[in-house]
Amino acid sequence: MQMQLPPQQTARVWNILIGHGVGVVAATVALAATGAIHTPPPVTAGILSWQRELASALAVGLTLAVQVPLRAVHPPAAATTLLITLGAINPEWRAIAIIATGVVMTAILGVAGQFFMGKAMPRQSGRPAQRHCGGGPGPE
Repeated sequence: MQMQLPPQQTARVWNILIGHGVGVVAATVALAATGAIHTPPPVTAGILSWQRELASALAVGLTLAVQVPLRAVHPPAAATTLLITLGAINPEWRAIAIIATGVVMTAILGVAGQFFMGKAMPRQSGRPAQRHCGGGPGPE
């Protein structure tokens, strides 16, 4: 995303780091709230419990709901959320540290790639883009 769509706000380092962090927290909260943390992962059980289905839906919704006000929307973070709620990754500190390391490395490599490829990096801006209003050269 950082290399293919660098001008997009979702490709900013802030969005990547905070977006995935929100996803991890949302998944952990949803697992605890639904009791799904006590059900076996579908990978080992061979069946997806209704608690894990509910936790997955709740976690993705919570991830998106929190990312928007933080201006940290990053769609790939929903995959991280689902990896946790569906049991592919256990919500324990070691696994979370591995996810965090991968996310940070990806963000750093993306910035380095943008720099060496000469691509524009997105900037945070609270103002809407300005449009040409006439009075000078520009599209007609």
